[in-house]
Order: sequence, then structure tokens, then C-alpha cells
Amino acid sequence: MDAGNRSSILCRPTMTKEKVGVVGVDAGIVWLGDPCYIMHKKKLPKTVGKDWEEFCNILGGEYPVRKQFNYELGHPGLGVVVGSGIGDGVYPVYADVEEVPGWGKRVTKVWIDFFPK
Repeated sequence: MDAGNRSSILCRPTMTKEKVGVVGVDAGIVWLGDPCYIMHKKKLPKTVGKDWEEFCNILGGEYPVRKQFNYELGHPGLGVVVGSGIGDGVYPVYADVEEVPGWGKRVTKVWIDFFPK
């Protein structure tokens, strides 16, 4: 399945789209990743920088922002940062929930609508 082809996903009869909530953005970017690798740490992973200024420098000036952050050992997966479409604001977050054989109902996709209508 092509994850970028939303129409093929919407045709699946066991899938429901649910609004999870909203995400507030004040930096024009959103972090996607497991919070246990960032939160409650005495020292942030070196790959994200020692502070906000260094983090922003690591992001660079490319727009739209899209950056993969690696674990300290160098493999990808620590997190991803993406630009929030038109910048600061409050954006709706949705989850696709499906019945997965052997697992029951599961979230199969989460997405943020940076251009809500």
C-alpha cells in the first residue's frame, strides 16, 4: 500500500478516521518521536543539540523543514521534525483506527492537517 495515497486507505471498510485532538505550534515545526528518548533526561541526545539554539542550527535553513534525527549510535528513529505548513497555529490531529487481525482495534496512521478547511 502506498502510504501517501490517502484515497486507498479511506476505502477500507474497517477503518475509521477519528480526531485525536489538536497540536499547538509556536516554532513553525512539529517533532514526531517517542518522548521517552527526549523527556526526563538529564542530558539531551547529542544529535538534537544541547539547547534550543543548537537544535535550530541543526535544522538548518532549508524550507520546508523536514529532518530525520538519529539515535546516538547513528541509526535513524530518534525523531522527525517537519515544518507546520503555514507556521504557527493550532492544527487538528487525526488517527486512522482499524481492526487488525489478531490485535483488535489499532491506530494505523496519525496525521496532522496543516491546512484544515
